Amino acid sequence: MANFDLFSVRTMLRPFEQEFEPKSFLLRTFFKNRTVFDTETVDIDLVSGTRRMAPFVRPRKMGQGVDRSGYQTKTYKPALLGPQFATTAEDYLKRTPGETIYGHDKTPQERAAEQLGKDLRELDAMISRREEWMCAQALFYGKVAMYNSDEGIDEEVDFNLPSAALSGSDLWTAATSDPVKDLSTWASAMRKASGYSPTVCIMGKKALDAFLDHAKVQAALDNRRIEYGQIRPEELESGVFYAGYLSVIGLNVDILGYEEWGVDDRTGATVSIVPENKVLLANPNSRCEMLYGAVANVIDGVVAAPRVPFSWVMNDGSARMLRLNSRPLPVPVDVGASYRATVTA
Repeated sequence: MANFDLFSVRTMLRPFEQEFEPKSFLLRTFFKNRTVFDTETVDIDLVSGTRRMAPFVRPRKMGQGVDRSGYQTKTYKPALLGPQFATTAEDYLKRTPGETIYGHDKTPQERAAEQLGKDLRELDAMISRREEWMCAQALFYGKVAMYNSDEGIDEEVDFNLPSAALSGSDLWTAATSDPVKDLSTWASAMRKASGYSPTVCIMGKKALDAFLDHAKVQAALDNRRIEYGQIRPEELESGVFYAGYLSVIGLNVDILGYEEWGVDDRTGATVSIVPENKVLLANPNSRCEMLYGAVANVIDGVVAAPRVPFSWVMNDGSARMLRLNSRPLPVPVDVGASYRATVTA
């Protein structure tokens, strides 16, 4: 710690407060439909489509009866997020970043109000980052794991989405592999299962590097489309990279890379939100829902909202608590309208 000379004149510069703005590319692209409900759980009836063809019948004979399609009901229960800060009475007496040591730039009440605003923004950013992580889990793994060893929470919502995992000589890092053929095969499977054709392919860093380095890809990838005005890089947010347009028989997709990170609760390490060795084929027009369950409180009752703030003072007046609650759960309703694969080791 530096020693201060009380007889020297000092200057306090404007503080540097580093902030990592949370990204929401996956949330905004695929989970545009938001549903807020005033219950803990939500049910949805899934009516499976068919490709049945009409039967042939003899003339002057009554038609042949066919069975109606049935349906199944799925129930989802979003987990509760609840980050909170505590502001003690002593905090009001400490200078804030950039405030001079002497003088009274701010009153304790002004410091308290300023800190409240900062805390709310940070809590909201934490929830936004968790939402994007959950979207990535749902899209790239087909399931969302919800865990907290301190709270005894270890749950998983598995959507049973179609996926593939390459190995050996089929990995995209091997010269014998054929990434273009793989994507075309998975796109065909996606159309068969849902009727949707993929329009975008999002890749993790290792997958994208292997894809762009592959000789068979370089022969097929059209990276000039960006010059024709069909893709405008200035509209892509930070961390999203346009790599080119792949157009072969049965496959027409934009290839994107996406980099965003978060701190893993279990290890404390900063990890990539999008798995580096996976790819996702998807169509943003397919039905995906961002669900928000109700947050209950004995004072405020049941509140149906994406964010529900709570603030209270400890009985002894020593601290003010601030908590921001949310019950988000991204749900790919049309389970066949995307395809994910592990393509590198």
